[in-house]
Amino acid sequence: MHQNVDNLRIKNVMDNFDKIGKIIAQSSVNAPENLSQRIFLIIEKKESQRAKIKIAVFGFVSSVSLVLIYFAGASAISNFYASGTPQMFSLMFSDFQSVVANFGDYFMSIGESFPIIPFVYALLSLTVFAFFAGLSFDNIQKFKELKTNLNYDYKHN
Repeated sequence: MHQNVDNLRIKNVMDNFDKIGKIIAQSSVNAPENLSQRIFLIIEKKESQRAKIKIAVFGFVSSVSLVLIYFAGASAISNFYASGTPQMFSLMFSDFQSVVANFGDYFMSIGESFPIIPFVYALLSLTVFAFFAGLSFDNIQKFKELKTNLNYDYKHN
């Protein structure tokens, strides 16, 4: 399901707002005059509540992944220095002739000693943080839009 489905649903209701009023006016049921406006307000309230819940959940996941970025990054850096990879890189600058002579073995030893898993954890937690922070900011924007619509409708009804 696309994240803008709620916005599209509200837009469709707003587009058909006059049609809804005409259908209610033409029906044999004696409905209050502002029934369609009240229905629309209830829909906006529910959408606002749904946006609040999404903000809370996505914000929590973003916060947890931010903490995980710190620990995974610290682990990746400490494993990087413990593996001896920086010393191998410094060999390239200090004794370039030996590196060129043993090119295949040199890069194979760097590849074998590089701590891949901690860096994968750090990048994965960074990706999760970016994704959920983006969703959280989108829902904050949606909540602000719904809140201004609700405030406008309450003042004019």
